[in-house]
Amino acid sequence: MELDARRMEISREIMQINDIEEINARIDEAEADIDAGRVYSSEQVHKMMEAKYPWLCK
Repeated sequence: MELDARRMEISREIMQINDIEEINARIDEAEADIDAGRVYSSEQVHKMMEAKYPWLCK
């Protein structure tokens, strides 16, 4: 649930981006998240999807 709320928050924030400075700031934030290890590997995402939506991951 917490992850879904964060995704919705990110989606709303992205839709409100108005200029290149904001885009660059978001890219910088994403790169900082990567450097800090605040990311999921594709394998982790797949396992989360399998756990949450087993009927979709056959």
